[in-house]
Amino acid sequence: MSFKSKNMKKKFFIINTFNISNGVKNFREELIRKLDKDKWDIHYLEFNTLGFKLYDINKKEYKLRDHDANIFINPAPSWLLNKNSLIIIHDLISLEFSNINYALFYFKPIIKYFIYFLSWKTYKHNLNFLCISRSTQNRFREIIKKYLKFKKYNLNFGYQSIRYLDKNINKTLTESIENKKIYSWMAFYDKQPHKNPKIIKGIRDYSQFSNINFALICKNRNIERIRHRNDRKYMNKNFLNPNDQILKEIYKNTYYLVYPSLVEGFGLPIIEALSFRVIPLIYPSKINLEIYGNDYRFYFNDIEKLQNFIKKKPSKNDLIYLSNIRNKVIEKIEKNS
Repeated sequence: MSFKSKNMKKKFFIINTFNISNGVKNFREELIRKLDKDKWDIHYLEFNTLGFKLYDINKKEYKLRDHDANIFINPAPSWLLNKNSLIIIHDLISLEFSNINYALFYFKPIIKYFIYFLSWKTYKHNLNFLCISRSTQNRFREIIKKYLKFKKYNLNFGYQSIRYLDKNINKTLTESIENKKIYSWMAFYDKQPHKNPKIIKGIRDYSQFSNINFALICKNRNIERIRHRNDRKYMNKNFLNPNDQILKEIYKNTYYLVYPSLVEGFGLPIIEALSFRVIPLIYPSKINLEIYGNDYRFYFNDIEKLQNFIKKKPSKNDLIYLSNIRNKVIEKIEKNS
């Protein structure tokens, strides 16, 4: 009986590009956890951004059959899809900047989307999209109506589940409010324009001058930029590509997360900060206003307001406020994930 039920499972393909960010990986893993393993036999496929073929984990080519159930964790061109494909749209960051300098920086993703849009426009079947925020859904709907004019498509939204962070939340809540921490603030250094690196540089210089301790996390392609700066006075503040355990220790020993992104798909580090009782100091971007509301206490629009935040430790009232915000955010996200 068990042998028969095992063979009655249907194939379900999880598909993504060869290189994906940690945020997209977390999204993929949470999605897999939600799938009914008694019903679906899960397989993994990958593709190059503008490639013409799909590959399994053994690098063997695979073409989707008409009946194959599948989700593309990243957007993909129409020639890789079948009529059952669901395409996840995490963000449209590269399309948010019209300035020529930004356009040059985002040239490759802009070209990628241009090709994808053309392929989707000529696709004969119904297109199914899922955006991970309402703001991304609204922006994509604008693009479709103004430029693409699809006739057959479904466009829905659902937040990225953060249930996997519950253990961190429950554990860190038992720590003392008076716990003395090492760093006033932490931030992720990223040179991409939408990450607002000027704010990070400004608050870094101010903190160094004011003898305020901080931790600057640098990952992937941003590491070489830091190494080549030859700016030795900051080197003891930089953490180059820290592993998960080191990053967890930084969170646990920090009062504030400085996260000045102008545009985001979801902003997972903000959620992670909440789970470690770290207060996110954030820019009032569309996605942040959507998730945290207009009245969030720790928004900033300029470096001066940011400086005022990091000068002092959070009060007990601040941490109580943080707990209330965290609970509301978790409820909102899980209700719509």
